[in-house]
Amino acid sequence: MDATRARPGSDPVVWSSIVCFHPDPAALAALVTALAPQVARVVVIDNSPGEPALDPATLGGAMHVRMPSNTGTAGGLNEAWRRALAAGATHLVSFDQDSRPDSELVRCLLEEFAAAGPGLAAIGPVWRDSRSGVALRVLRPVRFVRRHVAAPPAGRVEVDHIITSGCLTSAQAFRQVGPFDDALFLDYVDVEWSLRARAQGLSVAVAAGCRMQHTIGDRVISIWGRQLSLHQPARSYLQVRNHLLLWRRKWIPRGWLLSDLFQVVFKLGALFLLAPLRRQRLRCVIAGIRDGLRGRSGPIPAGTP
Repeated sequence: MDATRARPGSDPVVWSSIVCFHPDPAALAALVTALAPQVARVVVIDNSPGEPALDPATLGGAMHVRMPSNTGTAGGLNEAWRRALAAGATHLVSFDQDSRPDSELVRCLLEEFAAAGPGLAAIGPVWRDSRSGVALRVLRPVRFVRRHVAAPPAGRVEVDHIITSGCLTSAQAFRQVGPFDDALFLDYVDVEWSLRARAQGLSVAVAAGCRMQHTIGDRVISIWGRQLSLHQPARSYLQVRNHLLLWRRKWIPRGWLLSDLFQVVFKLGALFLLAPLRRQRLRCVIAGIRDGLRGRSGPIPAGTP
C-alpha cells in the first residue's frame, strides 16, 4: 500500500499497530513480517520499560515506539492512533503480540468496512483459537439476554463488541468516539470503546469471511457447553475491578449492565470451581471489588496477590 498521506478520493492509508509487553522475539518478527506487505506502516508500541531494546531485525522496518512506562492496552493504542493520525492514516488495524493474521486479512477487513457504508465504527475478523482450532462464537448486541451465535460463512454480523486484536477502525470513527479509556488499562478496554461507539449510534461488526488465529488467556476450559479463557490470578483483579468501573458509566444501558452482572457471577463461579490457585484468585477478586468500589483505576497495584 502507498504510505503517503491520504488525499480526498484517494485510496485508504491503513496503518497497523502491535501493542506488546515482553514479547517473544520470534513471534513478534513473524507478526511484523505478515503485516508489512498489507499496510502502509507497522508501528510497534513497546510497553516493556527496563528491558533491553528490541533487536532491529525483529522489527523488520516497523516503527518502534518504546514507552517510558507500561501504559497498558489503552495507552498503547492511543499512542499508535496519535502517530497514525499525525501521518494522515485513514484507518488503523490493531493487533496483540500473539496474533496470527493471514496474508489477506487487512484487505478482507477493508473491503467489508467499505461495503458496510456509514455508521460502522469498527470491524473485526472471526477469531480461531490457535491452540484448539475452534472458531469463537460471536456475541450479538446485548439488550438483556446474551446470545452467542456461530458466525455465518460470509457477510457481516453486528456484535456487542469486538476485541482489539484484528480490529479495523477508521480515523473518522476514532475521532468521533474518542480515545481508549486509560483508566481501564488492559481488560475491557475494547468492550468499553465498542459500547461507547454504539451509544453514539454507531455499530461494530464481525466480518464472517475474514479469519484470524488468536490466543486469549493462558488456557481454555469448557463448562456447560461454554468456553472460558483462564488467565493468571492477578488478572482476576483487573477484570473484577474494571467491571465495576464500567458499570459506573452513565451511558451503559441498564439491560446490558444486568446481563453483565450475571455474566460476572457465572465466570467467578466457574473460576472458583474449576481453575487452579483458587485462594490466590479469591484474594485478587476481593482486592478488585474493593478498588472498583473506590474508583481506583490504572495498572495492577504493586503487592496485589
